[in-house]
Amino acid sequence: MFVYTPHFAPLVVLAFLCTAGLLILCLLIGVIGALRKSRGLVLTGLALAAAATVIYGTVLLGFSLTSDDVELPPGARKYFCEIDCHIAYAVTNVQVLRSVGPEMQPIDTPGEFVIVQLKI
Repeated sequence: MFVYTPHFAPLVVLAFLCTAGLLILCLLIGVIGALRKSRGLVLTGLALAAAATVIYGTVLLGFSLTSDDVELPPGARKYFCEIDCHIAYAVTNVQVLRSVGPEMQPIDTPGEFVIVQLKI
């Protein structure tokens, strides 16, 4: 079983980079306004930066809330999209232990340790 990232993943990266560039530009407008002692320019830069952040966060939250949760069986590969390549990971083993470490000096805690083994 394979689960791929969405086909529009490069657009997501592009939107992130454009938003970062827009935030830098807005903050630069605010700095220029501060240097020129123009309150209107400072407020415009900050307002545009805040609006861009709220819009991007709202879109990100909207996509997160409407996306499907997919539970993969052990050994199934999950692909993560990088800008220019895809990386696949598969969970091959999961262990739940009460303590970890050498037999002579184990680390004991009130909880449990979860050790996940990945295959790249």
